[in-house]
Amino acid sequence: YDDDQKFDVVARYQYHNGNDNSDDNDHEKDDSSINNRSLLLQGHVDVVPANESDGWTNPPFSPIIKDGRLYGRGSGDMKAGVVAMIYAVVALKRAGYLPRGNLTICTVVEEECTGNGALAAPLDTLFPPSSSSAAAADDVRSKIAVIIPEPFPFIVTAQMGVLWFRAAVTGRPCHVLQTSAGSNAIEGAIALYNALKVLEEIYNKDGENYRFHPAYRGIDHPVNFNLGKIEGGNWAS
Repeated sequence: YDDDQKFDVVARYQYHNGNDNSDDNDHEKDDSSINNRSLLLQGHVDVVPANESDGWTNPPFSPIIKDGRLYGRGSGDMKAGVVAMIYAVVALKRAGYLPRGNLTICTVVEEECTGNGALAAPLDTLFPPSSSSAAAADDVRSKIAVIIPEPFPFIVTAQMGVLWFRAAVTGRPCHVLQTSAGSNAIEGAIALYNALKVLEEIYNKDGENYRFHPAYRGIDHPVNFNLGKIEGGNWAS
């Protein structure tokens, strides 16, 4: 594990001609294209903070199994996906199958706050070119697929991304007896919030007059604005 890079390569398999039982003629025919083909299985292992006061009936970091389901912080998002992607490869290997291309299994951190963990895992590190495929690594025709097994009930082929921001709203303090003499910053923040919710609905509209990514058609309300934290005021009156 590399603390500086914020990612962990769990396993790596690099394809070489003759690794499986396919006919040698098949290798000669498509080996060059296979060397250009790579698969990355990636999942995050960090979670958002959790306290028992948040409504947990059991300590969030002491998982339990109840009625056939595992309960604990991060069990669904996304330890389940990380386990699934690892054991999918293990199951195929036990069944006697090997990848016909390069494979890397990688876990990252900071998904819940910045995405820096994934950014710190460059493709040239995840898929280091061998001497036989160095030229292919520079080929624009190289094919790299990434599967991130997040716990969704559907398959998404585009990434929405995330934008974090902090807004500071200033006002002019005054006494409650003379509210017209000042301006309430909290009320200004509410107005800003309402405007952002209107913008959110515009982003979610689909039609010829709106720019909507085709991968999200059929998915209800893909763009979401969340007001996660607000602070303001120093006295009730």
